Amino acid sequence: VVCYLLQRVIQFTRGRISYPLGQLSQAVAAMQQGTALGDLELRHNDELQELAKLLSKITQENAEFYDSLEAKVRQRTEELEISNQKAEAANRAKSEFLAHMSHELRTPLNAILGFSELLQKDGTLSVRQAENLSIINRSGEHLLSLINNILEMSKIEAGQTQLAVAEFSLPSCLNSLLEMMRLRAEAKQLRLTFCPAPNLPAYIRADEGKLRQILLNLLTNAIKFTEKGEVKLAVSSEQLEQANHRCELTFTVSDTGPGISPNELTALFAPFTQTSVGQLSQQGTGLGLSISQRFAQLMDSQIQVRSEVGKGSQFCFAIAVEAVPSASTEELPSPTVVGLNPSPKPYRILVVDDQFESRVLMQQRLAEFGFDIREASSGEEAIQMQAAWLPHLIWMDIRLPGISGIETTRRLKQQPDSPIVIALTANAFTEDRKQAIAAGCDDFLAKPCTDKAIWRVLHHHLQLEYRYASDLALPPDTSPDPGLSAQNLGLQQLKQTPQPWREALKQAAQSLSEPRIAQVMAQIPQQQAELHSMVSKLIENFQYELLLDMIAHCE
Repeated sequence: VVCYLLQRVIQFTRGRISYPLGQLSQAVAAMQQGTALGDLELRHNDELQELAKLLSKITQENAEFYDSLEAKVRQRTEELEISNQKAEAANRAKSEFLAHMSHELRTPLNAILGFSELLQKDGTLSVRQAENLSIINRSGEHLLSLINNILEMSKIEAGQTQLAVAEFSLPSCLNSLLEMMRLRAEAKQLRLTFCPAPNLPAYIRADEGKLRQILLNLLTNAIKFTEKGEVKLAVSSEQLEQANHRCELTFTVSDTGPGISPNELTALFAPFTQTSVGQLSQQGTGLGLSISQRFAQLMDSQIQVRSEVGKGSQFCFAIAVEAVPSASTEELPSPTVVGLNPSPKPYRILVVDDQFESRVLMQQRLAEFGFDIREASSGEEAIQMQAAWLPHLIWMDIRLPGISGIETTRRLKQQPDSPIVIALTANAFTEDRKQAIAAGCDDFLAKPCTDKAIWRVLHHHLQLEYRYASDLALPPDTSPDPGLSAQNLGLQQLKQTPQPWREALKQAAQSLSEPRIAQVMAQIPQQQAELHSMVSKLIENFQYELLLDMIAHCE
């Protein structure tokens, strides 16, 4: 150790003392070889003493420095631990707040949208009542969209948003999205054009929900701010790696709207920020583009914008996906469910929810299909009814007083003949789904949910067979006149229908309500299958005005 310190002193004291460094080096070498220091002829003892003092001072300063350094490291470590604890506590508090807000906001919306959907099936409503109901439904859906955007942005800021990669049909995803947007475009007399590349893969592995959300936000903005001309969605594909079927999909949404000024482009994707045109429209929260950009970044992409004032805008992003031979997910047919095929046994269904409105809504949704339905308002009551009544399926709310829905599900699944348990909750975050599935729930639905989502779950878990609005067909012994087209025959059959039925169909068409139309069409006799087919095609193509004209010609 002394040798090492002397060597360090030699390095740091060159030119500072007059003692011959060569002799000092010889002394160090002698000490390393075990030679006694006193055996060497050393001069300048005063300077050696000075050197010893310097060595002692350096040793002391080093010790003090390392002690100070260790103290600072300990202090900094403690500060980091405290900061991490505070950050974790803040994240937990934010997560709890988001879960609470999601539940408190979605629960009443579940009742508003659910009961309005039930009322739309009522064929006795007047035209004014149907229009008012449509306004309520659209307003509720708009409010739900705003709530979803705000909660989604909060989840992103809290670092709780992750990709949910699965296999799905790309053409089906894009076509359903365009059909959703087409009515909005036609209402403004805009052309909505879809330009897919011929080499697009049929099935891919990606996050379908986030991809749909990005495209939905971009198309909605394009249609909202474009007053004349065209909105176009173009999709191209470029192969990346042939071995593992990787390809890059590029999505481009362009419009002929007012464009965006250069000084507004820099803040375009900032939360709660709108362009001057957006502020004039007084619509939205300024979160759609920000959420879309965050979703694109999760998929290792970036939304690029090109815009020219007065000529339009173009939004473009590209994502890498894996092409797959086919999707393994099961999809329920899209036509509207109008009934249930006879079943060898009546299914017993238990609805567990502490909210009276939610229990009544689910009971009314299922009652018309002949299920045996009972209700429970707590986990304890659900466990008792399971033991006494043995339901086939339970709709389980997660947030229950006393025993939670999660704990109730765990206890139910420990029993020998455990039922199918479907989590139905206003807590719609990914973590809630994972927690419910981990507890033993067989499926998960977030409130508010649609009739189609409920039918899909029941179809999957109970293997139910439904009757759809488009299922009616000609009986084998019915042969239409070959000289008549299906449309002409349908028009002839329409003229033969009773006037009250035509009036009910007219009111349903004026309300633009597919469920109401489906309910009226369910009354068409099997012998008038062409009428059913004709009306179905008109509704599928959103040709409500043509249907109303045909009804008027029958008067």
